[in-house]
Amino acid sequence: MTTPLSAVRVLLVDDNQHMRSIVATVLAGVGVQHLRECCDGAEGLDALRQWPADMAIVDFQMSPIDGVEF
Repeated sequence: MTTPLSAVRVLLVDDNQHMRSIVATVLAGVGVQHLRECCDGAEGLDALRQWPADMAIVDFQMSPIDGVEF
């Protein structure tokens, strides 16, 4: 059994707005409809507490919390 991408909840965490825009466009192009964007790791962790995601795409180099600590 597979889950269609339109049902997958994706959390996108990157401190670079341009990169978030590119990744969001690609995700929309493959059918992702539930996307939440955050601009740093701290915001991303807060988002996960309120909005459980099926998948997270996280930049490794951010502050105050980077993708490794995420």
